[in-house]
Formats: sequence, C-alpha cells, structure tokens
Amino acid sequence: MNGNHQPSQDQDKFSTTVVTSTAPIEIQLKSQFKTRYGVWCGIFILFVAALAAVIWRNGAVEWLLLTVTSLIIVYSGIVPIIATTKLSYNRIISEQYSHDGNLQFETRLRRTFRIPGMWYVIHESYRNQSQLNSDLLQYRASFTPLFHGEMILNYQLQQVTRGNYEALVTEIIVGDWLGLTSITVKKTLQQKFTVLPPIITPQADSFVVNNSSNRWIGDWNVGSDGSSNQQNMSDQSDLQSITLQDQGTYYSSQQQNASSGTGNGTRPYIEGDSYRRIDIRAAARGRGWHTKLQDAELHMPKYCIILDQYALPYQDNLRNQLFESMVQWSVADVHDYGQEQPVFVITDDWSFEYATLQHSYELRCLLALAKADVQQHIRERLPQLAVLIPQQSHIVLYSGDWRETESWYALADIARSKGCTLEIHFATNNRVMTYAMREQQRSLEQSGVKLVWRYSQPLHIPISHVVEGSERYASS
Repeated sequence: MNGNHQPSQDQDKFSTTVVTSTAPIEIQLKSQFKTRYGVWCGIFILFVAALAAVIWRNGAVEWLLLTVTSLIIVYSGIVPIIATTKLSYNRIISEQYSHDGNLQFETRLRRTFRIPGMWYVIHESYRNQSQLNSDLLQYRASFTPLFHGEMILNYQLQQVTRGNYEALVTEIIVGDWLGLTSITVKKTLQQKFTVLPPIITPQADSFVVNNSSNRWIGDWNVGSDGSSNQQNMSDQSDLQSITLQDQGTYYSSQQQNASSGTGNGTRPYIEGDSYRRIDIRAAARGRGWHTKLQDAELHMPKYCIILDQYALPYQDNLRNQLFESMVQWSVADVHDYGQEQPVFVITDDWSFEYATLQHSYELRCLLALAKADVQQHIRERLPQLAVLIPQQSHIVLYSGDWRETESWYALADIARSKGCTLEIHFATNNRVMTYAMREQQRSLEQSGVKLVWRYSQPLHIPISHVVEGSERYASS
C-alpha cells in the first residue's frame, strides 16, 4: 500500500505517513496514542503552586509561571477538546468490485474550528469477511494543518487478496502540539468492497505435482529404465472407457430425440447463441426458446465442479492459503472447460451454471464470497450435493481434506449410480509425497477415482516500512 498525501492549494502538509509493502497488505501499526496523565499532574501541581505564590508574594516571576502553566492548560488541555467537536468524515472508494485487487481511496476530514497547532491522525481498518481469522488491512496518516478546514488523504491498496472486505470503525485522533493530550473520536461508515478471484492459474511447480498429477493430463514421466508410464495410464483408463461407452449410448439417444422435437438434445436459450441453432419444434410446442446441442456437446460429458468448503483441520493461515488456491484453480478450470461446453459449479451455499463468458463476472462475484467455514465432512453433506450433480457428468472436486477416506468412497458410489466419472484434486502444502499420501492415492485409484495432487503456494509475507510516521506525537 502506497500512501500519498496530496494537499490542495489551500492546504498544508506537515506530516505524512507513507507505507510500502508487498501483497497481501498488512500494516502492523497499533494505536499507541495516549494522554500523559503523569505530566498533567505535575503541570496541575505547578499551577496551584504558582497561583499560591502569586497570592502570597505577587512577584513578576510568580506571574510568569502562572501565565505559562495557564496557557499550557488552556491550549493543550481544553483546546483539543474543542477541536474534536463537529468533525465531518467521508471516504470514497474507487470501485466496489475490483478485478485485480488494486483500489484507490480518498478520505476527507473537515473541521469546524480551525485552530492552529493541533495534529490529526486518521486510522482506517478493513476486515476480510471471506477468510477465517484474517488480519486487518490498516492505514494510518497524520496531518498538522494551520487554519485550513479540510484535509484530504489519497492512498491505494495494491494486490489485495480475494474476499469481501468491510470497513471497520475509523479512529480520528486529535492532539496538541506538545503531545500531552490525545483524544480519540470514532466514526462509522458502512462501506464494503469485493476483490474478485483472478482467472490466472496459480503455479504448482513441486515434486508432488510433477510426480503424481502429470500422468492425468498427458505429460507422462519417463522412468529410470527408459519406459514410460503409459501402462499405468491405460490401466486407469479401462474403467473410464466402460463408463464413456455407456455415456455414448445415452448421448446418441439424446441426439435422436432432439430431431423429433422432444428437446432432450437441447438446452435453454442463452443470449449470444446462434439463431440457426434454435429448436423451432420445441418453441412451437410451447416449451419456450431452446438451443440445439452440437454433436461435440452431445458426445462430451458435462463437467461438474464441486468446491469443498469444509473447515480444513489445519492452522488458520494455512487453511486460508489452501482454500485460496482451490478457488483460483476452480475459476481457471471453469474458464477452460467453459470454452467447449456448460460447466456446473456447486458449493455448499449455491450452485451455478457457467455457459458463456458473460457468466464469468457473476461466477467470480459468487466465489469472492466463498468461505471455508463448513463444520461437517462432505459425507454428511452428500444428500444435498447429490441432488445438484447432473447425470452422466464428469465430476471434478477440489478439497484440502485428503486424509478423509469415507467421504470419497461415498462420493464415488454416488458418481457410479449417476453414471458419472470422478476426479479429485487435493490441495496440499507438502512438496514431497508422504507415505499416507501414497496410500490414499493407491486406495482411491483402485476404486476408479482419478486423484490429482496440487501444490498450494504459500501466501506472501508482508513487509512494511514506515518512511515517515506519526508516532512522534503523544505516543509511548
């Protein structure tokens, strides 16, 4: 986050907080401003002693000491209280939905009493509602105006992670020029902004990925003896070919029914479809507008992507890391699969059918709100999810709970009953295969389940540097 204080012609800039950091933005600044009550006790005792000396001796030195202490009490004690009254605070966010995580903010602070010598500190915070126990995005800047009534703060958030952010209570701290008094005023603005997940597929270059999942995508590794892994691939494809033969019979019957106008080989019309593919017979029979499926769509199994929102049994920071990776993978895969056919996306909160690029924005908005907060294993949620899974489809499930076994066996049974093929992508932070991971892979593959290990890149550790700070004023 880069903070730049840009004053207008009728503004003065005396102190600016500039913070530079890498993404994600996390500024570890705690409010340490406080009133120095010990110093005030000494000033009050000195004032009483000066007043008594004036009454007793009535000398020039006594009057000078009484005048100085009185001015300090008035200007450093009473005037800051007056400066906090009738403060107007407003904040403008550049966009409510951000595609790249870069947002610009403009904060305006207006004061009614233009008292010189007072300093103002604005402390703004934002919380990500889509992550569990997420750290706050914070920004702090200070001003020391003279006789001007408006202060403007412009700053930018860069590369913010996915999620729905809510603005918390803003703290406006007012203090005197000696740093003896600190008064905090809290202002609330109900503002939110959403950062959409990116479409770019995260890099997954690790030993786990290169030695487990590449054989499913056609990049076969050659062994030390010069032989390839094609034999292993053919063994796994035997079970898939049986299912695909059944699917081919099903889709051919669909194609025959489509020519008779029953509409089994059609789908609801979507804006942007060619008018030449409109099913006229279905429209004449009162079924509404439908689009005929092409041969490639009829012979290709439907894709169904399921995002497991189970609260992963890991630490909070690792849980957020794995789930963020799964969301990015699902977005990238939906766009790849969606170029050829509609894709069904299923979560615990909603289901969505992605048919054209026009649905990309809506899908990313839904995934931006997704949160790994489900407390039940997927085997307990299968009755609700099974209803949404389409028949004769290819199921791709993303999960980070690879240690769970009963859930995946139960999901495999449901997939067989619906004539579906199942492919599970496990997110892991391990760079090498452990014994438990190999055993889990062997048992699931023997059950006819494709298993893909995907490495989750760790989140960036933020580096914050305060170039010029406001901690010099009334701070401990």
